[in-house]
Amino acid sequence: MLDLKFIISNLEEVKEKTKARNYSFDFDCLIQKDVLRKSVISEVEKLKADRNAVSKQVGILKREGKDTTELQEQVKRDAGRMQELDSRLSEIDEEIRSMLLNIPNLIDDTTPIGKDETENVIVRKWGEPRKFDFEPKNHFFTGSCFKSNISSEYKFVTGISAVDIRYKLSLSHIYASSANFGS
Repeated sequence: MLDLKFIISNLEEVKEKTKARNYSFDFDCLIQKDVLRKSVISEVEKLKADRNAVSKQVGILKREGKDTTELQEQVKRDAGRMQELDSRLSEIDEEIRSMLLNIPNLIDDTTPIGKDETENVIVRKWGEPRKFDFEPKNHFFTGSCFKSNISSEYKFVTGISAVDIRYKLSLSHIYASSANFGS
């Protein structure tokens, strides 16, 4: 997850690199939420400062034996307002966190930019691709044989098609690994 301060201080770079990943995001909404968050924080801090000043004044008036009921009622009203603002602040923080979780990581400056995986650049090859005397099945089909499925949640979170490996498939992987390495 990218840091909000980093996003704000490098907004144009983040927008550009997010666009390069073919991902659209409403950064203006994120900035507005942050401005709202800061205004709520400043209002809470102002109310706390007022409460401290009034509490100090109440202490002085009590020592002098004067009536403080009006000031105490003001402190209660301010405390109620502070609770409202604190709950609003936690809602805003959660909204911002949710938005930040939806921003993908930034690509490296050296990464070639393409519209999808077909435009990937081969940097190096190691070995020769295997040649089979049969048509190999793709992992989607293999996963469906084991009641595995392609999870849309994975695609949403990772941005790639990933397979949700179930119990039988994971066991077959463990057995195959132990057979290959003699464990």
